[in-house]
Amino acid sequence: MSFIAVFIFCFLTSIFFFNSGIFFNRLFFKINIQNNIIEYSILGIISLSCLALFANFIFSLNIYFNTIIISLFLCYLFFLNNRLIKKIILYSIIISLISTITITFDNTNRPDSGLYHLPFTSLLNESKISFGVANINERFGIISIIQYLSALNNNLIFNNIGILIPLVIIYSITLIFFINSFFKKNKSNLIKFLSFLFAIFILTTSNRYSSFGNDAPAQFFYLILIYYFLESSNDLRNEDHFKLISLLSIFVFLIKPFFILSAIIPILFIFNKYKKIKIFNLTTYLVIIIFCAWIVKNIIITGCFLYPINLTCLDLLDWSVNKNKFALESEAWAKGWPDRFDKSLDYKEYLEKFYWIKVWFNNHFKFILLKLAP
Repeated sequence: MSFIAVFIFCFLTSIFFFNSGIFFNRLFFKINIQNNIIEYSILGIISLSCLALFANFIFSLNIYFNTIIISLFLCYLFFLNNRLIKKIILYSIIISLISTITITFDNTNRPDSGLYHLPFTSLLNESKISFGVANINERFGIISIIQYLSALNNNLIFNNIGILIPLVIIYSITLIFFINSFFKKNKSNLIKFLSFLFAIFILTTSNRYSSFGNDAPAQFFYLILIYYFLESSNDLRNEDHFKLISLLSIFVFLIKPFFILSAIIPILFIFNKYKKIKIFNLTTYLVIIIFCAWIVKNIIITGCFLYPINLTCLDLLDWSVNKNKFALESEAWAKGWPDRFDKSLDYKEYLEKFYWIKVWFNNHFKFILLKLAP
């Protein structure tokens, strides 16, 4: 794929995200965007991901449906005012340049995408939600909302190349978000310093497209979530901050359930600002509906509310996955099982006899230190 083709695909996808964010914000969220147009793109990513989730309960995310969706939102650009159009086009060019450079000069293979990210994305393009599909591949039970966004970007314009674009767009948007914040005059010194640190962290630890997976976008949106929580101390946008924090906290969880503790942040916000905000609004109801839809999706796919946590699994369902086996496998892989010295050890032996400690320190521990050093 040529440099120009990548740029065009990224440019159109960026406009797609911006326009959808503007549309859904006007329709549902009613957030007052104050000279930070990147917020529209963030709202667009969240909204389109959830739209794809809901749509897949009824039909597949096939190229014809996807083409209709992107065409409608690209045409929506002509219904915006000229000033907003110019900003969208300018930012989309910048985002596309960063994205194109990032994706073009990366040539490292990332096996996780082939193991379950891409197969599940292909499944979303081919069929609606299927009962017990995690029995085909147990990793389908721990899938991310990002796969739904990627599947939605497979259309007649981009073909299947489109599924590769959203990840790098998210990276570029996050980077621009923090750089913008650093240079804004009306931001506090704390927020500027925090934005600088986050931008440096992203540039030094997450600058390879092949290393993104589901972890990187979860980290990106988590950093944005922390940013809004700390920025909310200025009391200028209480309602807007509450809506953004609520949407980001649920979205981070949908990307990576490991970030379930992010739910504490909107609770803390309510505790601190309950007299200054309307807790129950349309955005709050949407967050609850999105969470319920995700839980229903989990039950249909795996037979568990939160797979593979044993307490959340319903053994009475015929399609329930063997959660004990996958939980053991997941723990072993997280502790460096592929790098074990004694290849005869199975998952249980590797974990019970603490062989994993030496293996993990020799490999993953060094990687974590390298990641955290910046």
